[in-house]
Amino acid sequence: MERAAALFERVAEIKPDDYQALILLIQIYRSLGRDADTKSAARRGVERAEGDLTLHPDDPRSAYLGSAALVALGENDRAREWLSRALAIDPHDIWTQYNAACIYTNLGDIQRTFDVLERVLRTPVTS
Repeated sequence: MERAAALFERVAEIKPDDYQALILLIQIYRSLGRDADTKSAARRGVERAEGDLTLHPDDPRSAYLGSAALVALGENDRAREWLSRALAIDPHDIWTQYNAACIYTNLGDIQRTFDVLERVLRTPVTS
């Protein structure tokens, strides 16, 4: 995990617009018990995700990953807003739906988690 943290830190350093590496670092730091680093990565990840969302308003990824970072910061209302935005951008994207279910679980909103999962299960898979 320490090696993974070092590699993701390096990505975040050499790609100053990359929000994904920072947001993925949240889980790694949490696993390592590095609470201050967890919050720092989440704050920086949200800032970068905001920039990406401004540049690419039709891409839900920065909205749902940013939402996960906001949950890590305890900004649950804002996380819900971002997640709603991601679902509005592309409500049929499987990754958006998967992440929405995970985020709703982290928010303790189990009914919404099941609503998203039931919608996914009813969606036919296309190639």
